[in-house]
Amino acid sequence: MSGAGNYELHIYDVATAHDSILATSPMVTAEPQSQNSYFHPSLTKNGYVVAYVLNNQLVVQATHTFGVFPLVSAADGITNVVISGNGNLVYAVTGSDRLLRADVTSGAVTELSAAVPRIQIVSGALVPGARVDLSVSGAPASASDPAILSDAGAAPIIAKSSAAVTFQIPWKAAAGSAVKLFVPGNPSEFEEDDDNPLQGAVPQFYTLPVSDSVNPPYALAAHQDFSALVTDQNPSKIGEFIHLYFTGLGVVAPAIATGVAAPIGPLYRLVTPFSCWFLQASGVLPADILFAGLAPLFIGVEQVDMQIPSGLTATHPTFGCLSNNQGDPQFVQIPVHP
Repeated sequence: MSGAGNYELHIYDVATAHDSILATSPMVTAEPQSQNSYFHPSLTKNGYVVAYVLNNQLVVQATHTFGVFPLVSAADGITNVVISGNGNLVYAVTGSDRLLRADVTSGAVTELSAAVPRIQIVSGALVPGARVDLSVSGAPASASDPAILSDAGAAPIIAKSSAAVTFQIPWKAAAGSAVKLFVPGNPSEFEEDDDNPLQGAVPQFYTLPVSDSVNPPYALAAHQDFSALVTDQNPSKIGEFIHLYFTGLGVVAPAIATGVAAPIGPLYRLVTPFSCWFLQASGVLPADILFAGLAPLFIGVEQVDMQIPSGLTATHPTFGCLSNNQGDPQFVQIPVHP
């Protein structure tokens, strides 16, 4: 790096001890820096030609001259390059992990491997019976929806939107086993390592959408008579039973088929121990839970009925829950009128 804060690519002649600057690039603080400032140079065997990345372009240059030959640019950026030993071919990796081959003489570029689809868990938990929302980036429009495969078979799709595909993890999938997230018919020769361990229970609150940055978010909760949601304008009251909604609380009894909405009766109760508490300046107040199990008429959604404790004085207490007293709790706020 130069005194001006620029990144510099140098060529050093061992025989003459001559040091020359081949290229400079301004320092970039935003990620991914590797696409902008680090060059990733690659030399031919004789050291006469170098390939490197400059301003998201693949550049080929003779080391004894200062003429820059931009060979390849890509909308998704160039992240790494390798030049062949005699300098006739250059291989480049793009920001979406496409693999390109460029002929230095003709400039012809061939895509050897398509973009690698990136799968992201938008919400939910990898838990038997839980709902999981997946999104995919980098896949062509013709690619299939993402998929989840467990030791109990494929997870069914239970909902779709423009932003995500919603699955339910099979109830019979075994905790501790691996679940694979993938894109069927992936056009790339590569794929992300998306084998994940299945957890026994990982409580995931459903929360209210808010326009401001609220941390922690407001819980999605209904009043005791289900007449309205619990909000700032319509807070819960001391002594009231409210209904909160989760996914990822684990196995229930009696058993229920995957992809089936819970009926209104009988009640499907949690098997894994589940506890919640309120946090306020005066200390911790345990929640009095009346029921924890599947929410009637929903697929893979749990309902937790609990009472607002009498010792609560905060108007927006922090509320947290754990399954089996393990893991890191997720927190929400619940508006309360003391």
